[in-house]
Amino acid sequence: MFVLRAGGGTAPLATCRRQPMNAGILKDWKMSTEMGAIQPEMEKDGVARRRGGRYIYLYPSGGLGCQLFQYAYAIAVARRHGVRLILDLYWYEDPARFRLEIEQYRLSSFSIPEPTTVCVPTHWSRKKDRLYRKLFNRYGILCSGLRLKGYWVGLHFFEAVSGEVRQLLRFPPLKSAAAKSWQHRIQKTAMPVFMHARRGDYVHNKKPGLWRGGLDVCGPGYFRRAADHMRRQLASPSFFVFSDDLSWCRRHLHGQDLQFVEDVSDPIETLALMKQCRGSIIANSTFSWWGAWLGEQEADRRHLSIAPARWDNMKEGNHVFMHKWRTIPPHWHRVPVEPY
Repeated sequence: MFVLRAGGGTAPLATCRRQPMNAGILKDWKMSTEMGAIQPEMEKDGVARRRGGRYIYLYPSGGLGCQLFQYAYAIAVARRHGVRLILDLYWYEDPARFRLEIEQYRLSSFSIPEPTTVCVPTHWSRKKDRLYRKLFNRYGILCSGLRLKGYWVGLHFFEAVSGEVRQLLRFPPLKSAAAKSWQHRIQKTAMPVFMHARRGDYVHNKKPGLWRGGLDVCGPGYFRRAADHMRRQLASPSFFVFSDDLSWCRRHLHGQDLQFVEDVSDPIETLALMKQCRGSIIANSTFSWWGAWLGEQEADRRHLSIAPARWDNMKEGNHVFMHKWRTIPPHWHRVPVEPY
């Protein structure tokens, strides 16, 4: 059996390893060879067989911000190994899965070129997926049919293809009258800065999981300190406040230079409006991370981004322990948040 090597092409197992051969990897390899023989039986969707060639799957999940990080990482893996990418949307089609209202598949709004499919998992396919991910994550071996599942939050995961990712994420024209009106206001403003306060599921989360309550980080003090820093660094900034809890924002955030963005509920339109600002004050949210990063990629303009110094309230030992990720680019300014 042949596998893909990092520079593309195929090579036997002996030339595609990160660490010395041992009994464990030989056992894994034997199992992958046996499972490879039944691979066509497990791939009921037929997309890979019709298109031919080597391929990997991306298994997107979560809200738009998470989907964008997952897609960017999958593009980086696909380009590095010279394989095709297919998006498996089963996470969004599974009727038994608990999903928040914001957790809907949104990448189709960007008209990305990769094909999509829905692979209903079986006992054998789950076993194969675990094995292929183990070979990839531990030994650097990429088997055709690998399914990427996870959260890769940070620019370093896709920096090598960041230019391509920006080109792929082309926003559609704004449709709602409210979004067009806010776009007009932003474009007329000399120094627009967006401020994003995510409350909703962070504060009143009912979704099962270890991160419950661990993401309620950015309080009023953080946003006030961030806004004061913006006022010192930029000439007469005007703040456009985006939030899923504008009543909370109005109670705690005050100033003549604040405008509260109302009646824009579509996340694609919200992100498109954020992208047009020249400064950003993000929450500990992958959604506003992308608003800031895409906005600073606009040519011929200065962009100042502010992020919370701590990303979560997780304790050591939690498997989600996100604040150890290199989430915030080093050139972004970090502002302290309230202690927990």
